Amino acid sequence: MNIIENFINGIKSITMENIIDVLISLIVVILFFMVSRFISYLIIKIFNFKVKDKKKIKANAFYKPISTFIRITGIYIAIMLLNVSDAAKVNIIKLYKILTIICFANGLANSFHPKSIIFDKLEEKTNYSGDKQLNSFISKLIKAVVYVIAGYLVLLELGYNIGGLVTGLGISSVIIAFAAQDIAKNLFGGFAIITDKPFKVGDWIEVGNYSGTVVDMTYRSTKIKAVDNTIITINNSTIAESYVKNWGNIDRRRYSVTLNLPLHTSEEKINKLLNKIRFVLKTNPDILEDTLEVHFDNIDTEGIKLFIYMNTSKTDYTEYLVFKDTINLELIKILESENVKLAYPGKNIYINAIDEIKNTENMEKLEKDAKKEVKALNEKNK
Repeated sequence: MNIIENFINGIKSITMENIIDVLISLIVVILFFMVSRFISYLIIKIFNFKVKDKKKIKANAFYKPISTFIRITGIYIAIMLLNVSDAAKVNIIKLYKILTIICFANGLANSFHPKSIIFDKLEEKTNYSGDKQLNSFISKLIKAVVYVIAGYLVLLELGYNIGGLVTGLGISSVIIAFAAQDIAKNLFGGFAIITDKPFKVGDWIEVGNYSGTVVDMTYRSTKIKAVDNTIITINNSTIAESYVKNWGNIDRRRYSVTLNLPLHTSEEKINKLLNKIRFVLKTNPDILEDTLEVHFDNIDTEGIKLFIYMNTSKTDYTEYLVFKDTINLELIKILESENVKLAYPGKNIYINAIDEIKNTENMEKLEKDAKKEVKALNEKNK
């Protein structure tokens, strides 16, 4: 009930002067919103008078931040035109300054986009020859610095003394120092990766026990996509201290396999298999013909070994796995067509042992039957 009464009393207390102030404030806000893009366009045009393409001007890093700043200014002026308390005005001014800092920081950070004109001009006027990966790293680093400075200025506007805050942390400063040390290690590790260029985004790499396609690189870490589509994030300091095997720059992949044939396989069958394997694999367009090797490699207690070696132009890992499937299925078909089964260690020994036992049992049975027949003949002759 009190709420309703307060609301009614508030309505009654509104004067014509208040209504006029609100209407003027609304008109100011609408006007600033209407002209924000035009003024932003005009400011960008003044500093880039040689650029005539409207799309390029609107694509400028400061176009949207300036437009947003003008709208914020309109709202700020509209509020200040109203009859607000002095305490509220202090907070509004502080908020206006913070939003101004954020707008400026956003425009400055966007200016260092990897595809921005800054990097193009830098390449034209200096010996700088950075690639997309290096430009991306520098861009992210500068953006981080800009936003850290902006955050510092915002905290100052809010009345926080950063120096006093850090001094008052005491023992916590040791923890911060260790954290900063890790950040610095990752930062320098990322810089080493960018400058040495052991890999780039899109390469298939092996780092320690991990392998996958590089999908993103930042100043702190590198992300790789594994075969099972999981994303692995590795600190740059770890990569800098580990060996890195890069499969992205290879122009071919190697594949080899050894077929283990039974020891009783005839010479004729072996020659036939060798010739048939050579013929079938030579017709495969994915095999580099000058690298194909098919030979009678060795004979040992486990069987007769045929060694097959080849290189393929399929460098993409997934395509390489499909290639291996195709080759293995072709080899199985050839073996089945010649009615040859691969030898397994221990199988022949086991079978031969059983055959020997069976032969011994048969001999004993034959011997017993022979003795019975001889005994029966002797009794008959008597």
